[in-house]
Amino acid sequence: MWNGLWKSALPLRRMLFAAAFSTGAYGFTMHKDRFEKLPMTSLSPNSFFSALGMTSKDSDVQTQCESSKAWPDPSPYEFMKVPDRTPEEKHAIFDLLLGNKMIEKYDVYKRPTGSTDDNVVIAHIKFGEHLDGHPGIVHGGILSLMFDDLLGFGFYSLGIPMAFTANLNVDYRAPVPAGTRVLIAAQLESREGRKLFWKAQMTSLDQKILYAEASSLYIVPRSDAGK
Repeated sequence: MWNGLWKSALPLRRMLFAAAFSTGAYGFTMHKDRFEKLPMTSLSPNSFFSALGMTSKDSDVQTQCESSKAWPDPSPYEFMKVPDRTPEEKHAIFDLLLGNKMIEKYDVYKRPTGSTDDNVVIAHIKFGEHLDGHPGIVHGGILSLMFDDLLGFGFYSLGIPMAFTANLNVDYRAPVPAGTRVLIAAQLESREGRKLFWKAQMTSLDQKILYAEASSLYIVPRSDAGK
């Protein structure tokens, strides 16, 4: 009986969903070729993207993101090679996703030995145009992947040969348009035995836009606990 009622109510359910979606109840407004994430307020559709230096009418998002921006100087940070714990030809990023229109740049740097800088590692990343979730916006899962991978560089830079992700929590603060260049900085908040507690931020190159924040717990295997 309930199954029949549920199916018979399909037109009504579709109508209610459409009404909620069009009024912004889910925080999104639909346009011809993209979704724009809006604050849950009465702001106009352009308000959020204005903060990113863009408008919903501008179709060339990549040009907007690239204009008047240069990579920040990473010195005195030291460039890191890919850790040898996983062969590049089998790595999710360095084998499959690194390349034209995908993850077009992924450079990682570690703080110098003896440095007291809070940032253990930083990364310069450029997202291509084939990593979308919503049209024109980088998939949130890709952002999580980049956080997780950079933290792998983080423990390796501390001389720890192996650790595993126990949890990763990501708070998305602003949509990352396709073609965007970003900076990720990671800090080791504390170490308790085999537990490594991390936090990290993904920002625009000038650090004026916070795209996402992450916190994570890594566990060092018992065989490497003393390292």
